[in-house]
Amino acid sequence: RKSIEADGQFASAPLDYGVALAAMERYDEARVQFETAVKLNPARAEAHSGLADMLAVKGMTARAIQHYEQALAIDFEMGAAHLGLGSALISQARFAEAVTHLERAARSSEPGVRQAALEALQAIQSRVKPSSSSPPPRSESQGRTDPAGAAIQGVPHGRQ
Repeated sequence: RKSIEADGQFASAPLDYGVALAAMERYDEARVQFETAVKLNPARAEAHSGLADMLAVKGMTARAIQHYEQALAIDFEMGAAHLGLGSALISQARFAEAVTHLERAARSSEPGVRQAALEALQAIQSRVKPSSSSPPPRSESQGRTDPAGAAIQGVPHGRQ
């Protein structure tokens, strides 16, 4: 860690290591690496998005939303951050806001992001009817196992 902090050339090492750990589903360790990446380079959208992914996987939705928003403030075109934010907003039943971000993610050039966004949009359409003014009731089992929230499971967005 000290060598990473001392030499900016290696500042992306925690980000890369976090991505690798997340791919192995070692989310707590990955979160620590993404937190380090954010501290070393707070202007790196990928670091905020990666940290947000790990927070979302652990159910820390409010904090995840903050980091997705920070990532998008840095790079508004980042499809993975739009996808993550949309998925996090779904888990809070904030469907109208989620749709905005998922539609943006669906236009991403990243195939995995695009596909996950399209699936989440379809899940929202099947859950929320246009004539309904409120979202359907949610059961506790709808958390990360919900098809609309599938994007926050497993490998983080756009990092396949």
